[in-house]
Amino acid sequence: MFFVKVLAGLGTQLTGLWGKEDGIVEPPQNFSTFLETILIFTRHPSLTLSHNACLIWNCLLKHEQISKDQIFIDYIPKVINIIGPKIIKIAYPLQRPIGINMDPRIYASIDYDSEEEFTIFFHRCRTDFLEFFRQSTLIAPIFTFSYCEHWLNLRLQKSISESNTRLL
Repeated sequence: MFFVKVLAGLGTQLTGLWGKEDGIVEPPQNFSTFLETILIFTRHPSLTLSHNACLIWNCLLKHEQISKDQIFIDYIPKVINIIGPKIIKIAYPLQRPIGINMDPRIYASIDYDSEEEFTIFFHRCRTDFLEFFRQSTLIAPIFTFSYCEHWLNLRLQKSISESNTRLL
């Protein structure tokens, strides 16, 4: 959690300084390294870490110069592919896990003490993930809509196959 807070601080500095002086709108030399680091935390199965990373992405998306930078734009599809599946609610585990693996439910039980606490967090988390989708649509509409179309088609196919199975 500490590392994500450091990244958030760096993101705040970056958004505050980028484009502040007239004519200077180029990204820092290590901008792609910064974005790759945020992407690593976005991939983590802990929704708490992913959510905090998503808040950084949202901040960068709303910045006028950063949102137009090609290095940043190239990361939008990667982030959408990662957070898309995280929008679907996971069930809070009924028992505390014994071992730790990369299952998001295990991290939910580690990060939150009760199902109610997790549910409150998840609704806020989902809202911020969907905000990323909304903001991304303004910058990369073709990819965002293509992703949503693909996801919707998968859901429809799954629903059809489930109803066919019940009829048999």
